[in-house]
Amino acid sequence: MSIVISVIDKNDSLFIASDKRAIKNGIINDNFKKIFEIKDNIYFGMTGIAEDGFIYLAHIKIHKKKVCSQFISICDKLFPILVEKLATLIVGINEENNYFIWSKNNEGEKIMQVGDTNNILYSISSNANIPEYSEFFKQKLLNGFSIIDSIKSTIEYASQIDASISKEYEIIKI
Repeated sequence: MSIVISVIDKNDSLFIASDKRAIKNGIINDNFKKIFEIKDNIYFGMTGIAEDGFIYLAHIKIHKKKVCSQFISICDKLFPILVEKLATLIVGINEENNYFIWSKNNEGEKIMQVGDTNNILYSISSNANIPEYSEFFKQKLLNGFSIIDSIKSTIEYASQIDASISKEYEIIKI
């Protein structure tokens, strides 16, 4: 269905990346956008059923003038309870000038990570194989690959396992 990877590099920079494949009614589109800027230094990424993701994005964009902590709280409350797969990430810089990654999926699971000066933090969202993709990404980092090369390699690896993921990607650095 999709893969979106977010990485905080020791609170020095943040990356959000996704594959670019969408499949609807058997038709493959390998130039599909899954990452959107909500406002300066705040981005939205999604995996799963795109129609549900776009409806959610439209609902949360109304609140984009709120400070980051209020915006995340609103996003949490507005997240739809769905039977279908949907996971979203909101990443960026909060009002304390720290990078953050917030994610939530259709099963109600959520994660909030805030930049740490000593560690690389990351979140991988997909509709399957997350532990495998996460381990692959971690091993790339441990083997000395740059964050960008680790992201690219992980998306390419995921595309070999899951035909709904393309090796075409978009990476945004904040």
